[in-house]
Amino acid sequence: MVCDLLVGPLLARALLPLTAPLDDQFARQTAQVALDYLTADSSAKLAHAR
Repeated sequence: MVCDLLVGPLLARALLPLTAPLDDQFARQTAQVALDYLTADSSAKLAHAR
């Protein structure tokens, strides 16, 4: 799941010309989402996975 959170948006921005460019803000936001997922309690993760 974390791999998907990190790689998915990166590939989408690299391959689809209609999206915003790859920049520092994008990298920080993507990393923050992955960190939030890793630090969330397990019940929240199970609810998200459904």
